[in-house]
Amino acid sequence: MIIDLGDLSRGSHWFDVALRFTIYGVPELGLSKLACGIPVPHGRRLCNAFERRSMADFGSAERACFEENRFFIASLRLLCAFEIAPARKPWFLETTRTVLVPGIRSPTRR
Repeated sequence: MIIDLGDLSRGSHWFDVALRFTIYGVPELGLSKLACGIPVPHGRRLCNAFERRSMADFGSAERACFEENRFFIASLRLLCAFEIAPARKPWFLETTRTVLVPGIRSPTRR
């Protein structure tokens, strides 16, 4: 099913899962408010609902893989945004370094 013509391409479903997590699932980024006008707490609840629904058909190993790598996947998704918002590159780099990399390194944040 085509859901976003702006990102229309063939590829892994993880791209969309990572985008939702990056925007709504990392409150420290504040992207749900910035990108969509949705207050951060509401964005986190929306992310949880998206994850429950979109991962309903995933096997336990695939869900565990996402849980283990969610901050890494989000960092890749954020870095992909360089191309569409080059003026924000310094913010993307700093945010990846200060927010997402600690999430990658810390099992308690996963």
